[in-house]
Amino acid sequence: METELKNKQIQEHQKKNLTFGITLVIVGVVFLLERMNIATHFIHHYLLRWESLLILFGLLLIFIQKRYIGGFVLLVTGGYFIVDDFYFLPKDLHTWFLPLILIIVGLLFLFIPKKNNC
Repeated sequence: METELKNKQIQEHQKKNLTFGITLVIVGVVFLLERMNIATHFIHHYLLRWESLLILFGLLLIFIQKRYIGGFVLLVTGGYFIVDDFYFLPKDLHTWFLPLILIIVGLLFLFIPKKNNC
């Protein structure tokens, strides 16, 4: 019983280290590309924004921490505010944004595995 608790604590610590490490690597690569003048317009226009950070943290929560609801909330919030800048999307995006979110949430409830608390 005690070893299971200790193993779980070690796994949680490793997940936090992994999340922090990946975040630092991504941010470092973005700044390196910016300093090397590679894709500077893309970096300034899309990546160096608070919306992009919300999307990044949402993805990290979903894929590393397995916190689907919190990650999804961050993804939707960041996506909602950054989507206006995409030129290939129609201008009336806000009229169909909420229905798309409802569909995605419904699919998440259908396909995310349920945890047994037994």
